[in-house]
Order: sequence, then C-alpha cells, then structure tokens
Amino acid sequence: MVTVDTVVGSAGALVRALTALVHHINLNSARTVSLLSPALLAAIVARPEIQPAATQAPEPIRVVADVAAAPQRRRALIVGAGRVGHALAKCLDESGRFEIVGFVDEDPTISLRGHWPLLGHRDDTERLIESENIDEVFLAYVPAWQYELAERLTFAESKVGINVVPSPYEALLRTGRMSHVGEIAVVSLNGQPLPHTRIAKKMFDVVAASVFLILSSPISLLAALLIRLTSPGPVVFAQERVGHNGQVFRMFKFRSMVVSAEDATGPIKSPGKNDDRLTPIGRWLRHFRIDEIPQFWNVLKGEMSMVGPRPERPVFVDQYTMETPTYRRRHDVLPGITGLAQVCGDYHTHPRDKLRFDLYYVSHQSFLLDLIILWRTVRVVLFPERSKIDLSNAPFN
Repeated sequence: MVTVDTVVGSAGALVRALTALVHHINLNSARTVSLLSPALLAAIVARPEIQPAATQAPEPIRVVADVAAAPQRRRALIVGAGRVGHALAKCLDESGRFEIVGFVDEDPTISLRGHWPLLGHRDDTERLIESENIDEVFLAYVPAWQYELAERLTFAESKVGINVVPSPYEALLRTGRMSHVGEIAVVSLNGQPLPHTRIAKKMFDVVAASVFLILSSPISLLAALLIRLTSPGPVVFAQERVGHNGQVFRMFKFRSMVVSAEDATGPIKSPGKNDDRLTPIGRWLRHFRIDEIPQFWNVLKGEMSMVGPRPERPVFVDQYTMETPTYRRRHDVLPGITGLAQVCGDYHTHPRDKLRFDLYYVSHQSFLLDLIILWRTVRVVLFPERSKIDLSNAPFN
C-alpha cells in the first residue's frame, strides 16, 4: 500500500538525484541545457534547500553528447583584389567557414593588403577553380568605367534618365539569394529562382488552353483542310524542343513548310515570313500565328505554359549555351507559347538579345506580368506594327 511517507521519500530521492545532475553537468553548454526541460529546471530551482545526502553521495552521472565534427572550411577564390576584395576576404576568413586560397585580378601589379596571394589574371579563374579545388568563387565589386559613370550620373543633381543594358548575369540578380558575410553583402547567382505561384499558373494554363482549343476549333479545322488540300505531307508535325530543366519534348505545330524543308541544309533557323520553304497556305498560317495552335496540347500535357521563354531545338540550345553559358537559365521555368522576348523583339532579334528578355522574365515572373504579355501578344498578332511593349510601368516587383 502506497503511503504518504513513501511518496514524499520517493520525491525527495528524485530531487536529490536531479540536484546531483546539476552539479555534474555544465549548464552553460547549449547542448546540455537542451537536455533539460524548462519544467524540470523550474522544479530544481524551486527547491534550493534540498541538498544531496551527506552519508551517501550519488554516483556521478555522465552525459555524453554527440559532438558533430567541425565542418570542413570551403576553399574560396576572390575575383578582384581591391579594397572590397580584401574586406570580403577578411570577413570570409573571420567567419571560420572559408579558407581563402587567393585572389585573381585584371591588374597583375596590384598591391595586396593581406597575406593571401594573387594567383593570376581574372582570365585564369576557370583554370584555378580546377587546379586549386575551389568550392566558392566570390566576385568583389570591381566597377568598369561605364558603371562608375552611371553611378556618378545617377546621384548627380540633374534629373536626366539613366538606363543600362544589362549583361545576362545582371538580368539574373533578382533570382539570386541575398546574404552577407560579415559586413559584406553577397548575392548567389546560381540559386533557385524566386518562388512563383506555380499552382495558380498551372490552373490558369489548363483553363486557358482548354478554352482556346474549343474556341479555335473552327479555325483549326479550316487550317487542317487547307494544308491537306494544298501540299502533300502531314497536317501536324512534331519537332524536338528543350523544355523545363533541359528535358526534351515533342512540340506540335501545323505544318507550314514543305516536307523536305531541311533535307538539303540540315537544321537552320527560319528567316520568318519570307522563308521560301513555306507553302502558300503556310505563309498565311505563319503570319497570323495559326500554326502555333497545336501547342496548346503541349500546355495541357504540362510540357509548356501559356507564357515563358520560347522552347528552342536541341542543336541550337547547344550552340547558344556554348556562346553564352547563362542561356541554360531559360530552362528554369516552363517554356511558353508566347513570352517577353516575343512581344518586345521580333523574329529576327539576335538570340543573345532575346536572352536578356527571357532572363528578366525568369527573374520577375508574376501572374500579372503573364496577363500583360498575353494581352500584348494579341496586339502583336492583330497589329504587329503598333505593338512594341513598353516595360517602364510593368509590374516586375
């Protein structure tokens, strides 16, 4: 039978054991404190008069905590050995997470402020990444004369407008993750794109593609009949294109060219409406973009979106990526039936110039921007000479 004396005696023994635990554990350790619940600590503090029995000291209690091995420092190479570069090196070194291997700079005679070596010219960066087993590359702020001029003009008293043609990496700045090392701000350019309302975009794509396919069915039937009657070959053809995350898919189009269009030349870019390989009806289909209607099936299949960078053929993707490595960032999102490059440029715009628009879309995509691009696409189709888009008031943010 459990009596009051038994309960009190048991409680006293528990308190004595906990008090001994406090004496043998370093409560300054965050790891150790996490082992004790707040309620348990309160109970111990509430009974300060309780002391362990003098006649029989409890056995020492050993608490073994799993101590993770210190993470290996990442080897860092800094591009730019000027003031900002050395301040960055100091912050990286003090963080304890990086081992500064050295600098590269466009000026091989620059005087170094710290004890880290100048390993070469900035053109040696890729070679050094391999030879020195670099984990992280940091580009310190080294402004060219154009950007120094832009800064001076921007903060001048005159109200003149300042505009800059961005490089591909600058177009990606918003997709980067902003962080800091000590007092130095850094942006990671190869992180994931900004979060987007993917579910809402997917729902809109499915609804819009379904409605458009239904409404355009009379036009599609007429186009299919005219293609069949005016030239031999299939009504719809499928062509390999590169889509989301570099996956290759088959994109559908109404056939607007002769069947043997590339037999003699291999894959080449079409010059547009003046392409002599177009069939008579194909020229008309191309002018009004009717040849693109079957791509709405690609949207329903989840291979394309209503809005996004236009998907390109694998052979041209390889070529453009070799010329401009940031080209592959277009594939961070689903390709689209229409896109920012299509409403801002035209058929003959250089791929590198189109890339700027595509990277801006990847960086600033939003549902409202999609709606604006779709509306502008309708204007481009109906009024091609009066529909150049003005992005000055576009809701990019």
